[in-house]
Amino acid sequence: MHNYKNKIPIRTCVVCRTTEMKHKLIRLVSINNKIVVDQSAKLNGRGAYVHASKSCFTKLMDGTKLKNALRIEIDTNDLVAVKDYFEQIMSTVEVNSG
Repeated sequence: MHNYKNKIPIRTCVVCRTTEMKHKLIRLVSINNKIVVDQSAKLNGRGAYVHASKSCFTKLMDGTKLKNALRIEIDTNDLVAVKDYFEQIMSTVEVNSG
C-alpha cells in the first residue's frame, strides 16, 4: 500500500519545462479569460506554473507560452499585472539576498 501523504507535488514550468516542487513555482490562473496570480495555489480554473526567475519571467512576457498553457487569448492589461507581481517578487529577492 502506498503512503500518499508523503508525496511532494511536482509541477512543470511552462517556460523552461523543468520540474520543480509546487511551492517553489508561481501559479497563474485563467478565470473568465483573465490572468490572475494564484498566491494560495487553490483557485479554480486552468493554471500554469512558472519559476520566479528573471530568465523565465522575460520569456513568459511575450505571452505565447502562457497563451498556450492557459488556452486563452492574452490581454495586455493582464500581462502588465503579472509583470508588476514578478517585479515585486524580484525586488524582494534582491533585498533579501543583498
